Amino acid sequence: MRNLNPKETYYIDADKKGLSWRGWKQQYNKENKNYAQTSDVKKITGILQGINEKCPLVKAIIIDTVNAIMIDDEFGRMKEKGFDKWQDMAASGLGISE
Repeated sequence: MRNLNPKETYYIDADKKGLSWRGWKQQYNKENKNYAQTSDVKKITGILQGINEKCPLVKAIIIDTVNAIMIDDEFGRMKEKGFDKWQDMAASGLGISE
């Protein structure tokens, strides 16, 4: 990540931990339009569509980490009964990767 060009990279901070080096917030932030902090699948899908349609310079999209998205979705639906929720969660994770 440190060696990627911030003008060609979009960082989705799903685990909300940020990056590991000092000064990363000057490179990746909302003002530079290359940073979002969310683990919501619908928001991430919208961000990816927006990048695809409006940001031809973006060559790399980093989602840190996909596991955080899955865990947040699972905890948000933990009281639901039945097998269908597991199929929905798998489908939403797969939808991000397409």
